[in-house]
Amino acid sequence: AIVLLDHLLRHRGQNADVSVNTPVLGQL
Repeated sequence: AIVLLDHLLRHRGQNADVSVNTPVLGQL
């Protein structure tokens, strides 16, 4: 799951910190 989160964060330009990986998944 960490790999998926990292990929999403990089794709979004890492606009937020890794600690908010759950909200990022929700914004998809």
